Amino acid sequence: MRPVRLFGARYSVYTRIARLVLLESGIPHELEEVDIFRPAEVPSDYAARHPFMKIPAMEHDGFSLYETDAIAAYASALTSAGQDLVPSDPGSVARTRQIMRSMDNYAYPACVWGIYVPQHEGNVRNPVDREAVARAERVLDALMDLSAAPYLLGQSMTLADLWALPMLAYLNAVPTGRELLVKRPKLTDWLQVMRERPSVKTTRFPAEE
Repeated sequence: MRPVRLFGARYSVYTRIARLVLLESGIPHELEEVDIFRPAEVPSDYAARHPFMKIPAMEHDGFSLYETDAIAAYASALTSAGQDLVPSDPGSVARTRQIMRSMDNYAYPACVWGIYVPQHEGNVRNPVDREAVARAERVLDALMDLSAAPYLLGQSMTLADLWALPMLAYLNAVPTGRELLVKRPKLTDWLQVMRERPSVKTTRFPAEE
């Protein structure tokens, strides 16, 4: 199989999700760095790949996609290993989608932008806004209520795990985030299980190194 050309940045939550899905699906890929926060360095033809100038985007055998959801759907349908990331029974299919969308809509703004970014890009000792902490706690408690063990849906890893991992990895990279997670051992145990996977080690954020 020819490698997928994936356009994105190592620091990006959604680029990492796409890479995790590709790796767990057994699909080789080449990451071509695109840093949308440095517009002068973005390739001049990138708008043709993603009209909204976001990351990631991909190309495979002449087929192009943007949006992480679409890339994950493509990768998970392409191989038997990828198909294993999608549950077969209706309840688990729905739960996987529920966790994925909850991570997008609530965890990403609360945990990444509300806690990780202010502490990582500022002084790590700076206190985080109380409302941001409350939003993150609500997200983590909801995830605790939905999750099983050792993976979020039980014995088998699904797309839900790959969606949650980058966001909680960033949360765990700053003091306030670690304080929130240590109070929720079910999630720290899950993080430890995920960290042992080769795909997770391969795609570590620079902030984790």
